[in-house]
Amino acid sequence: MSQLKVLTLNCWGVPTPIACQLRLERMTAIGDRLKRGDYDLVVLQEVWDKADFKILLDRVSGVFVYNHYFYSGAIGSGVCVFSKFPILESFYYRFSLNGYAHKVFHGDWFGGKGVGMCIVKFQDFRLGLFCTHLHAEYSEADDEYLAHRVSQAFEMSQLIKLTATKHLCDFVVTAGDFNLQPTDLGYKLLRENAKLRDAWLELNDETDSGKTCDIPSNYFTTPAQLKVCPNGKRLDYILFRNNEGTSVEVVNCQVTMGKIPGHPYNYSDHEGVGATLNISKGNNAPHDNGDPTRLEPLLSEAKSLIERGIGKVSSNSQFYTILAIISVCLLYMLSSLDIPPWLGLFRGMLLVALTLLFGFCIWNKAILSRIETHGLMATKNDIRNLLNSQKS
Repeated sequence: MSQLKVLTLNCWGVPTPIACQLRLERMTAIGDRLKRGDYDLVVLQEVWDKADFKILLDRVSGVFVYNHYFYSGAIGSGVCVFSKFPILESFYYRFSLNGYAHKVFHGDWFGGKGVGMCIVKFQDFRLGLFCTHLHAEYSEADDEYLAHRVSQAFEMSQLIKLTATKHLCDFVVTAGDFNLQPTDLGYKLLRENAKLRDAWLELNDETDSGKTCDIPSNYFTTPAQLKVCPNGKRLDYILFRNNEGTSVEVVNCQVTMGKIPGHPYNYSDHEGVGATLNISKGNNAPHDNGDPTRLEPLLSEAKSLIERGIGKVSSNSQFYTILAIISVCLLYMLSSLDIPPWLGLFRGMLLVALTLLFGFCIWNKAILSRIETHGLMATKNDIRNLLNSQKS
């Protein structure tokens, strides 16, 4: 029997001082904590700045001989892996949908979010490691990214199910910040479709703590966040699955990486999740406590949600069409006006602004809306095919 210790942590490494507090101090502290070597495999999210990755690498390279950063998008995926065991292969799958480019302050689009995959040689076993950071929610009352996040969860579940077979790996570990709570459709869909087990739930009830984000004891949790969810949220997970011939048992799972020793603040605005897994050979089949009838209603619900998302894109596209027409009319009217010379500069600025607005509307209508529609249609059709196979 072999023992594998896994850690996942969202490092909160947004590279802007206003949006992210004490980043350099916290990254240094995270590196110093990891170099103690308490874990065999570490999956980190929100390591956006390559200088932060270097800070971590400089501190942990003596313990974690192998590492991989998943580059994607304009600023990188923010997801990286540190391992004591050889990383044999790696690949990054970018999600079809990633939010909106014009939502600059949300930033998910610029990270090109997706799933990082690694095959790790863990002693006599081959581990299929899947690392991710799904799109953030931002507003629980008006979640404009819900269809995107459900699409991402479904894509990831299909990817794991169709690639992580016994011919590729002996067992599977999926870790990261899912931005999904256990009651959310995306979480249920991911677990049921990919037949994954939740390391936390192997030893704890859902009513137990296990919260990793916006918790009252975290230095960075704001009163506004506590007002929305007084006890915090469970968003960070270590999920796993054994393939035929391998047994995986959770012997420990805990929320960790809280306060930095000697400081009043935490390592991150998220807590980490650490799990210890016992891995052994055997003739057993993949462990599956799931009820096959549970998947079908989840797929039906996801399909309906995606269809509503497609309808929303259509409405947004009509809005951009109307706005483009209005901007053209205003451009014509403004350029035709006979105004005093001293207002020439002001009119020039308005003409530039209206021209940019027109270009923005056309770009959204002709390009971005189509990309979003096609992404949602692809997910809808994939869900439909799976639904049909479940019914046959």
